[in-house]
Amino acid sequence: EKQIVISSDRSPKQLSALEDRLRSRFEWGLMTDITPPDLETRIAILSKKAATERLPVPPDVLEYIATHIERNIRELEGALIRVAAFASLNKSQVDRTLAEIVLRDLIPDAGNPDITAVEIMNATAAYFG
Repeated sequence: EKQIVISSDRSPKQLSALEDRLRSRFEWGLMTDITPPDLETRIAILSKKAATERLPVPPDVLEYIATHIERNIRELEGALIRVAAFASLNKSQVDRTLAEIVLRDLIPDAGNPDITAVEIMNATAAYFG
């Protein structure tokens, strides 16, 4: 007996490109939602990565990265490697200030929120009448 594992961002009913018989078999199987990891899990992932790569990273830096990068594990690990590489190349210690500087382009500034298309349209309409 063989098993098939299928991953999708949609439920089987929404996969209209599949034949009905396949779609019904997928609906019969186990379906689960995979959510982004919580803060504690993200910190644990970073801690494990730092230990595996033998990177001396203080806990406050791990927490800073995990707090600000929430959805993508590759991006989370990439941020850690980026901070450690920058510190190594500049022969400096990894600390929170360094992490803030190195990751400033990855972490949105809370004081400078993203401008949405609706805000642009409203401002344009207000300006031109």
